[in-house]
Amino acid sequence: MDECTEFWERVNKLIKQLHTKQETVASDCGINYQTFRGWIVHKTYPNAKQSVLIANCLGTTVEYLVTGKEILDEDFKEAYKAELLRTLTNVLN
Repeated sequence: MDECTEFWERVNKLIKQLHTKQETVASDCGINYQTFRGWIVHKTYPNAKQSVLIANCLGTTVEYLVTGKEILDEDFKEAYKAELLRTLTNVLN
């Protein structure tokens, strides 16, 4: 199985765990659902900004979506979240 397929399997696993839908995640991220669905069907990655938005919406990291590895250290998680928030704020403004 290729890495992109695994990325979307992780996304879909989290969507199920959160009892939500692909449409809701796409909407919450400001991504057109047809675009979101197209990435899944055609096994393509979203861009970096969109990946961050998806990961954030699902309460995880891009690292987890790409590699399947969780960040285990709590201090690092908090620093990661703070940096992610700063990055998103700069990108979205």
